[in-house]
Amino acid sequence: MVSIRTLTIRHTISYMIVLSGLILLSRWLWSYPQELDLAIEHQQRDVVSIQNAIHSTHDSLASMAYDYAHWQISQDFLSLPEQKKSNDKIKALFQLEEHEITYLAIINAQGEIPLALYREHRSNNVFDFNSQQREALISTLYPALLSEPEINTFELFRNNSLMTAAVPIFTTPQTLQPAGWIVISWDLYGENLKKLSDILQVAITSVNMEENTLTDQPPHLDLYAPFTKVALPFRIRCLTSIKQQLSGCMKIHHQMQLIPKLFSFETFIVILLFSLIPFISFTIILRFLIQPIEKTTQYLRKSIADNNLIKINRAIGITELDQARITFNELIDTVNEQKNELEKQSITDSLTNIPNRRALDIEIEKSWNRVNRHGGKIALILVDIDHFKRYNDFYGHLQGDTALIKVAQALQLFSRRSDEIAARYGGEEFVLLFQYNNRKEIEHLLQVVNKTMEALNEPHKESEFNYLTLSCGACWIESDINDLTHKSISNWIETADKALYLAKSNGRNQHKIMPFDM
Repeated sequence: MVSIRTLTIRHTISYMIVLSGLILLSRWLWSYPQELDLAIEHQQRDVVSIQNAIHSTHDSLASMAYDYAHWQISQDFLSLPEQKKSNDKIKALFQLEEHEITYLAIINAQGEIPLALYREHRSNNVFDFNSQQREALISTLYPALLSEPEINTFELFRNNSLMTAAVPIFTTPQTLQPAGWIVISWDLYGENLKKLSDILQVAITSVNMEENTLTDQPPHLDLYAPFTKVALPFRIRCLTSIKQQLSGCMKIHHQMQLIPKLFSFETFIVILLFSLIPFISFTIILRFLIQPIEKTTQYLRKSIADNNLIKINRAIGITELDQARITFNELIDTVNEQKNELEKQSITDSLTNIPNRRALDIEIEKSWNRVNRHGGKIALILVDIDHFKRYNDFYGHLQGDTALIKVAQALQLFSRRSDEIAARYGGEEFVLLFQYNNRKEIEHLLQVVNKTMEALNEPHKESEFNYLTLSCGACWIESDINDLTHKSISNWIETADKALYLAKSNGRNQHKIMPFDM
């Protein structure tokens, strides 16, 4: 025999182990490969966008070189001898500072360099190439230019990685062989690399060539090499010259948060949460199965003792108790329906079927407290049927009741919002409680009330107007927070009653409006 506690623990542990295994298997076979593919795709977009951007920049550099090649002054320099030192006028003529050019050189068809200038970045001054720099330029580019008139390459110049473009110079449009070449270069690192990183939203840093961290481990992955579909925290892509010499490298930093982990802290939390579900469920079942009858009985006794009958909404696992619960809930529904009906009758006028004095007192107190707490505007209107005693004496009480019903139905049309009310105050008196924005709105509503009675045209031969009319007295409150603390509701009603008295004294079938004195 196995106790229910032991059986519950066994089932809980077994379920936790199976569920954890299913979650890990799902992570390994489904969600992790998908996240990994997305990370690799994102990293590939980073690399391709850098390749395209650098290629596009190289094209722009070549386009600038062609602009220089069409200058007449560039063509004139082809026929000049090599100049070891250029004057300031010539340096300024080629505008290296304006175009942010690192160096500019002109090579003629004989392999001579009539002009070679470079710009020092820190001082922004322009200098001539020295002999060693000229020899390096000729040995690197001239042999290649003889076979390929236009070259886009990378090179290392004064320990800076450069992007270089060399294009032919033609002295006349008809010539097929170039008379020389113009070579210009841009610095690839520094501000240019930072601008590229900002535009592409990809973190890119340069690799320090002086640290010799790369040259120890050739071969290096070229910038335009095919993408390797592996998720890495960063990639190093290098730039090579025409002679396949290393001229610079950059580190592409990928977003670490996009690289998924097979077993992460989030995975552990998910397993823990799902494992707790069966444990909690079995614990609740165990706890509430031991003494369900006693707990249900205690609940019913307490509800009756507190005079607070509340339905038991949660089903009980025992059939007999659940049937008792359903019967108890049906009894509560019947009691609540009777209670609601009695409450409705207690706040409804039996003749006119609109709210009575009790309902009015409740609503006035709610509105008064709300305005006192939060501030606002509210108006109370006392309405009295003119010469109603004469009406009853002449037409009879049954017709008088009919007239009261018609007036009540007409006034109820002006109760538009949930916090507004039209109620019977007593006898032939009614009250309107409504919200307003300004005094004109109160005036307009009272005029509409009188016009409504005129349109109703209920005959009243004992009245000087020959039809049933109303006199209205209104008192309006415009209060800030806590302005009503030292006033009372009775003061408000008394002010409205004074306004009603003035309306009757002035000939009836009219209204008077008075502000509440605060």
